[in-house]
Amino acid sequence: MSSRTWLAVGFAVAMVLALLAIPVAGTGFTRGEPDIDVYLPENEVTPGEDATLELQLQNDGDLATGTQRDAVLTARSTTVEVRDGGPFEVRTGTTPVGTIQDGMAVSAPVRITVPEDLEPGEYEIDLRVRYSYTQQTQTGSDIPFDRTARETHTVTVRVLPDSQFEIVSVSGDVQPGSGGEAAVEIRNVGSETAREARATLTGAGGLVFDGGAAEAFLGDLEPDESATVAVDASLPADATAAPKPVSASVQYRDGDGRDREARARNGSLVPIAEQSFDIRDLDGTLSTGYGGTITGTVVNDGPRNASGVVVTVDSDSPAVQIDEPRVSIGDLEAGEARTFRVRAGVAADADPGPRQLSVTVGYEDDHRSSLQADPVTRRVDVAETRFDVVDLEDTLSVGYDGTITGTLENHGDNPIEDGVLTIEPASDSLFVEERRYALPRLEPGESTAFEFPTDVSGQADAGPRQVSFTVEFRGATGRTVQSEPITRRVVVDERRPEFSLSAPDASVEAGGSTTLEIEITNDRPETLSNIDARLYAESPFDSTSDEAFVTELGPGETATLQFQLSADDGTMPKTYPVELDFQYDTERGDTVLSNTYKQAVEVQPAADDDDGLPIELALVGVGALIVVGAAVILWRRRSAGGRP
Repeated sequence: MSSRTWLAVGFAVAMVLALLAIPVAGTGFTRGEPDIDVYLPENEVTPGEDATLELQLQNDGDLATGTQRDAVLTARSTTVEVRDGGPFEVRTGTTPVGTIQDGMAVSAPVRITVPEDLEPGEYEIDLRVRYSYTQQTQTGSDIPFDRTARETHTVTVRVLPDSQFEIVSVSGDVQPGSGGEAAVEIRNVGSETAREARATLTGAGGLVFDGGAAEAFLGDLEPDESATVAVDASLPADATAAPKPVSASVQYRDGDGRDREARARNGSLVPIAEQSFDIRDLDGTLSTGYGGTITGTVVNDGPRNASGVVVTVDSDSPAVQIDEPRVSIGDLEAGEARTFRVRAGVAADADPGPRQLSVTVGYEDDHRSSLQADPVTRRVDVAETRFDVVDLEDTLSVGYDGTITGTLENHGDNPIEDGVLTIEPASDSLFVEERRYALPRLEPGESTAFEFPTDVSGQADAGPRQVSFTVEFRGATGRTVQSEPITRRVVVDERRPEFSLSAPDASVEAGGSTTLEIEITNDRPETLSNIDARLYAESPFDSTSDEAFVTELGPGETATLQFQLSADDGTMPKTYPVELDFQYDTERGDTVLSNTYKQAVEVQPAADDDDGLPIELALVGVGALIVVGAAVILWRRRSAGGRP
């Protein structure tokens, strides 16, 4: 296509656009634009003030032609921006206003800070107002004619000669985690008297006045005059020791009687040191299964006095249980120390060794607020509570009563009170009538003897048996605790008779009778009493006195029993047995019937029962000898008489 052709096309397009832009009468054409003015009705501020300027944006639109006013005179998406704040610190960015219709006024707040040293006078602030609008419109046309406007406006701010304030000093007994009273001195450093001045005090960095903000009445303050107010202040427990900012807003009446407000130059409060306590000389008398006491000293390291002090001791080990963990100490002045004591119990299966404790000190400040210092960790040792059973002896034999004796030793570090030694046989063949043995008070290192009467079953086998000993005692907290079992061994001997019998002269002639004497010896290790002996005489024996009685027989003692015993006539001479049994009482009061004993008795032949002549012949012989003797004597006498 040639250049001439391009020129012709471009000319035609331009003509079309020009024709479209020409308003045609009677076709609903309207043309106009908004006209924005900015006002500042209340433009007075004071040095040091944080002020909010309420800008007023007024739209007084300019309608060139047509009747559709709202379509072309409305400012849309309106914003206000401070281009030059002059001597003021502008604290507001671009402020959206929105739509401003013709004849409408809207507000746009702008926050500024007035320098404290700014001289009274008038100062300008440059503003930029932006908005969009429709320049023209025509009925039946879809072609937009939107435009964007940027306008610059200037408002005047008047700085009045007014009172100015500063916080001269802030002092107080305020520490982290506590409260106290703070004294705040505020001075009028302006050139005008502030009348009926009131201050609203606020803190930062965790500092709080009166639970939030404190209000205090200052009164009338002449230039360079100051007033001091007292307010309650507090800091959280995690507050640092760095200075805490303090700000004040002062409300007052100026010389014209108008209510004014100004910020005072900031001050700061330096907290005193955090309240602290120390735990010293923590020690305990704890032992496994027993417990004991934990003692220590709490020291108020200041810097303030503390009232209502309570020490709480907690154990980090489940094996150590604090009986009453809270101990009331009372009031502690700074630097004062006080001793505390708690009782604790230790599990019997706990291992000896160090245990960690946490000690926390609670107290009240001057405002009676309950506070708590950081926990302090300390260690306390748990000793071993140990017992031993030594010198164990027994007199046990199958089928008989006996005893188990020994000595219990306290090898722990604590005295034992209200203790009981318990025995538990591992065999059913041993029967301990009373398994609990009451112990006396045992100091560390002391020992005591014990004795357990024990029966042995008649069906038991001889041999060793296992028994266990445990010690029950009242721990330091008053609870009953039990030691670890102590295992020992006893021996059950073979069954042995209660008595041994001896009868050296146990004999009787056949057909005769005798007094049978039998010596019995007590072979038991205990004294037997009320010993009732019975003799059982069977053929060829008989007895008309078959009982004997011994009142008491100690271990190893011997007594002689007498019985009447006769043997049948014609009994063949030899040794025959007789039987005896005994019924007696043991030291424990049990009545026992013994087994049957046998005693050998020798039957001797009768006196005429030998190989000589019968007694009748012997008597005849003797008579004959007597007669012969008499005849000889008579003959001799006669012979003598016949001599001359």
